[in-house]
Amino acid sequence: EKSRIKEMVKGWHTIIVNGVEKSFNIRNCEVAAEGVSSYWSNPQSGLVRILDIGSGTVNYSTVLDGRFIDKDSGTLPFGMNTNKTNNLQALSRGIATHTLKKWSPQDKVFVVGGIAETILPHLKQYFPNVEALYPIFNQQYINPIFANAIAFYIIGVNIYG
Repeated sequence: EKSRIKEMVKGWHTIIVNGVEKSFNIRNCEVAAEGVSSYWSNPQSGLVRILDIGSGTVNYSTVLDGRFIDKDSGTLPFGMNTNKTNNLQALSRGIATHTLKKWSPQDKVFVVGGIAETILPHLKQYFPNVEALYPIFNQQYINPIFANAIAFYIIGVNIYG
């Protein structure tokens, strides 16, 4: 699957932005998982659980000393905009119902995405050690909404220089 995505992206592309046509060639690209990649925006030691709460899905990921643990990770088929109401309590309960099958309530859990800071009080009843993951960029802490973007930037710099 990763190979097919890379081949789709590589090559010449033409786009029009504000009426101006631009062409560019992508020679190299890498594919990384969105939710777990946010770990690299502010790496932590030990066992780390990450919740990336999006509009349509919730990615839940596990990292142990910098290594992705696939069996304790996955994607939930619901998110902020998949219900008729934006009930954060119900969303938190749904996340906990699924993740607590594999995770312990005492685990260190970090939340990223646009809703990270807002949903924390609701997740605390299920995960007392939950907190927002604030990415570090230019030696400053940044809003958790940018955790994936900053992580991808850091990964890109490490791969391509």
